[in-house]
Amino acid sequence: MKHLKILFWLSLATLLFLGGYLIGSMTSEKASREIQVIYADLEHEGRFNIEKVITDVDDQSVVDHFMMIFMHKKETTNIKKLARKPDVYISIMSPKRFVGLVNSSVWFTSEGAIIAHREEESSQNKTYYQIDEADAAYIKEQIEYID
Repeated sequence: MKHLKILFWLSLATLLFLGGYLIGSMTSEKASREIQVIYADLEHEGRFNIEKVITDVDDQSVVDHFMMIFMHKKETTNIKKLARKPDVYISIMSPKRFVGLVNSSVWFTSEGAIIAHREEESSQNKTYYQIDEADAAYIKEQIEYID
């Protein structure tokens, strides 16, 4: 009888531990959106380096602010002064769903920034947008961009 009580309590403790572990692993904080700051590698043509990643788990307000900037940009055709290569590439991803939400090239200008988006994943056609100085300054601050 004594052995049955010990076995019962050990089984109960094991079940509680496993239940807590499974619930914890299923409900743990996993980023639903992340911003990837990507620079072209200066030494190796065609190679890109992810220099910084900001997730909504780390800072929800930064991710939300980036999304608002990208949603409220204005289309532009004034792209004659752009350098051939962008200053930075910014991708906003959904790691939970394995989906890219935003894939953009960014050129910082004296008036703010120009953002280019590919129309389709395989397309070379890009649509260009402009953001103001305040939004460009916010992006520079968050990605720790150095002119």
